[in-house]
Amino acid sequence: MEMLWEVLCILRGGLQMNKEILNKNVVIENNLVVITENIKTTMDRNQLESKLRDIQMQKMRLQEQNLRLVTEYNQLVTEEAEINDLIVQLNSEEGIKEI
Repeated sequence: MEMLWEVLCILRGGLQMNKEILNKNVVIENNLVVITENIKTTMDRNQLESKLRDIQMQKMRLQEQNLRLVTEYNQLVTEEAEINDLIVQLNSEEGIKEI
C-alpha cells in the first residue's frame, strides 16, 4: 500500500518524501534472499495532508465498490431463489406458477 502511494506521488510529479534507510540486513535462506530494512520517512504538513486526501479518496472508492458488490450479490440471491422456486414447481404436480 505504501509503495502504491509512493508511485502515485512520483507519477503526479510532486511530494518527494525524505526517506532514509537506517538499517539494512540481507540474508539468504532456502534459495531466497530476505532483505530487511528500517526506513525513516520525513514528511511536511502538505505531504501529510495530501496522503490523508489520498486515503480518504481510496476509502470512498472502496465504499462505492462495496455498495455495487452488495447490490449485485442481492440480485443474485433473488434470482437464485426464483430459479429454485421454479425447479420446485417443475417437480410438483401443480406445474409452473407465475412469479
